[in-house]
Amino acid sequence: MNETATRILPCPSYDIEAVESWLTDQAKQGWYLERQGDYFGRFHFRKDVPRALPYRLVSSLESTTVLQQTRIHGSPPPQEVLDLAAYSGWEYVALIEGFYVYRGTTEHPREMETDPVLQSASIRKILGYKVLSFLVAIPLLFFRFFVFPPSSFRLSSLLWPTIAALVMFALIVSMGLVEFLLGMRYLHRRSQVLALGQSLDHEKPWQPKSKFWLGWKTCEITCFALFALFFLLSTVHPKRSSLCVRKVACM
Repeated sequence: MNETATRILPCPSYDIEAVESWLTDQAKQGWYLERQGDYFGRFHFRKDVPRALPYRLVSSLESTTVLQQTRIHGSPPPQEVLDLAAYSGWEYVALIEGFYVYRGTTEHPREMETDPVLQSASIRKILGYKVLSFLVAIPLLFFRFFVFPPSSFRLSSLLWPTIAALVMFALIVSMGLVEFLLGMRYLHRRSQVLALGQSLDHEKPWQPKSKFWLGWKTCEITCFALFALFFLLSTVHPKRSSLCVRKVACM
């Protein structure tokens, strides 16, 4: 039976260079990305013979309109793109933050993207899509939970868990906003660098801030768990809510 493992991404998912470098380092240890991670940065690997196989993140948004981008976002590359990648020595693995992840089938494959200007244009499309997604997602979440909540939601009878849920929601949004702005700044700078004809650093060190980002993800997961707990307490009957609180306190 194949050995598998789940690991937390120790760098920002928007940092193209650091993610590529980290995935390549995992391959050198015999761990190969099998499928994409989730919002919390969990990536799934399989164990095999260690090889220094490089990884590349390529923009998945090649369409010009927002509607077309929304339709193809999350879909695998077209077959002709996969065939071209295979000809150059790459295989498609997963999708991360709007970028297709390719792994080299040899340790020194031909580069997939050789025109920095085209890379810059692709990154700008990712920027536009992320801005649109963020501006739409936050209001929808707020309206779903607090403006048009489930019918069992009782604001007047359970004030404290409602306030606690709002606080957790605010923390989640704040952390998401910080990460969003940092990602926009990074992608904008990389776009400018590529527009000047310079290439990305595919071996960028990811270790210096790994502890910080692992701690950041831990805080995000904790906030989501607390939000879910307080929101559930807000949707139950007051008598059941007090019983739930006692059970949680005894754990």
